[in-house]
Amino acid sequence: MNEVVRLTPEHDALPVLAHWHFVQWGYLRPGTNCTLTLAELRRECTSQVVPSTYAAMIDGQPVGSVQLLAYDMDLRPEWSPWLASVFVVPQYRRRGIASQLVRHAEKVAFSTGIDTLYLYTPDQQTLYERLGWRRLENVGWCGERVTVMVKQSRQGEQP
Repeated sequence: MNEVVRLTPEHDALPVLAHWHFVQWGYLRPGTNCTLTLAELRRECTSQVVPSTYAAMIDGQPVGSVQLLAYDMDLRPEWSPWLASVFVVPQYRRRGIASQLVRHAEKVAFSTGIDTLYLYTPDQQTLYERLGWRRLENVGWCGERVTVMVKQSRQGEQP
């Protein structure tokens, strides 16, 4: 059975998440390493809605992550907050864990009055569209083409 838990700066899962995030996205931040990634993750584990970090746990072990961040793309500083760092370890993919993580973060954000979330993805547009996200634009970001997507709470939806 899996559950999604909110992480604190002292949580045992953070070094594992830092490793995943560095391996998966370290190229987006030249000059970073696992130690710096861990320090940044600890700063993003606050008691506020943004920033916050969550992990999918199975039998007490982390198998995935998601974050709510104020900014995840410097190209669009007017857009905030962002759903970010959606990751599931390969052996647990295709089990609905990424969808569970995304829905959990959306619920947290929308239940506290946030009415719009943004994300970017190079290759998971179909997943997010299935979850109700819509495409805003395609842009170049850190050497690759990504799609910026948006989701609004039901209260924030345009007529």
